[in-house]
Amino acid sequence: PSQTNFVLVRIGTKAKAFVEAMERRGILVRDSSANPGCEGCVRITVGTPAQMDRVLQAIREAIAET
Repeated sequence: PSQTNFVLVRIGTKAKAFVEAMERRGILVRDSSANPGCEGCVRITVGTPAQMDRVLQAIREAIAET
């Protein structure tokens, strides 16, 4: 068994634009494309329920923007 406090999401070719869109919304996510096997992936840290509500809204907006 293992535990973690993040999810790894494959965004694809728009990963960099997604990271920038999230940053504009005050949400810091990490582009993990440099890691082996993770091209186009973004690491999103899991926080409190209230923080995750904000993150989910930012994700919806960032996806619509990119």
